[in-house]
Amino acid sequence: MSRDASQHGRDRVDGSDDAPDWLPYSFSIVGAQKSGTSTLSTALDRHPQVARAPRKELQFFTREDMDWSRPDYSGYRAPRRKPQHLIAGDATPAYLFWP
Repeated sequence: MSRDASQHGRDRVDGSDDAPDWLPYSFSIVGAQKSGTSTLSTALDRHPQVARAPRKELQFFTREDMDWSRPDYSGYRAPRRKPQHLIAGDATPAYLFWP
């Protein structure tokens, strides 16, 4: 774990200084088509403290191969690409329609 990571309570994935550390997703952008979700996602992506998801519409919560009675959220995270990234968000409008 790097000194910076230990000072901020962040763990490196494999304990090395050159591996990225990860942020759990803190928010989701949901909504109907043509309701501004892409615009909101773009605006948040430009914020210096928000880590962008690897791609828009991760579809994590729409996965049918997940045991939702005992879900494993360990993979629901984004890489911290810059030291100033504090939160990460998922923009998947389809969550609006998924139970």
